Amino acid sequence: MGNVLLCDAVRQESMGKITLVGVLSGDILVPGFPALIQMGLYLEAYTQSDGVKDLAVEVMVADETVLHIAGRVAVVTARDPIILAPASFALSFDGPADLAVDLVAEGRRQRVLTKTVRAGPEANFVAGET
Repeated sequence: MGNVLLCDAVRQESMGKITLVGVLSGDILVPGFPALIQMGLYLEAYTQSDGVKDLAVEVMVADETVLHIAGRVAVVTARDPIILAPASFALSFDGPADLAVDLVAEGRRQRVLTKTVRAGPEANFVAGET
């Protein structure tokens, strides 16, 4: 498994680059409920072998599947990541809840991300300069 991130949006750029806007770190904080959250998902998956693979991603809220993305991909070289990056989707929350992302690949289900959605102030962060 590679990186798995939730963000505000995912954008496909030129030269194969992907831009992640507004990465959601830690708990997802909202000012109150009900809340509608627009988000994007970036997921890197690695397989054990080359060939055609069936993959599925499920986003769950309180253990209920709210988004299911499935497809078939041809893996040329197993060491290269498979990138799954739906541009954006919206999820509605009536109250605090746990959000999870599962990857189903090669017959195995793996929980790859968990977050808690709750009411709270904006997250604090420190931005560094380069």
